[in-house]
Amino acid sequence: METFIINGINVFIIFFAIGYFGSEKINTFLENRKERIRHSMKRAQSRKEQALISRSDYENRIRDFENERQIILESARKRAAQTRAELLEEAKKEADRIRERAEREALLSRARIENEVKVEMITEAFRLAEERLRKDADDTRQSDWIRKTLEEMSEATWQN
Repeated sequence: METFIINGINVFIIFFAIGYFGSEKINTFLENRKERIRHSMKRAQSRKEQALISRSDYENRIRDFENERQIILESARKRAAQTRAELLEEAKKEADRIRERAEREALLSRARIENEVKVEMITEAFRLAEERLRKDADDTRQSDWIRKTLEEMSEATWQN
């Protein structure tokens, strides 16, 4: 136990000597450490505030980008609708031009066909008349028909 007491006294002396001679250095060290920690806390708080400001700024930018995107999309939709309307209008005009041209061509074709039919009818009438005349006509009958036709023509000419 004697060693125990001696060891206890030695420890007390060492702590007393360290406290007496090193207390200022220890206090300075602890104060410096406390100041560094306080400074680090302030810097962390400042960075946190800057981060919150940056986050708010980025959120505002994202919101602005979203609004701008919506405006651009709406503008593109309007331009697309306008272009579609213009294309439809142009297509309608083209369809009207095609329809008018087809109607003109149909009328011309109908007139041409009517003329062809008339020519064919006249040709057929002449052929039938000629055939009839060949069957029924002899020289006396032809002379009678010519005379009657001339009389009718002269009466019709003088009456008009």
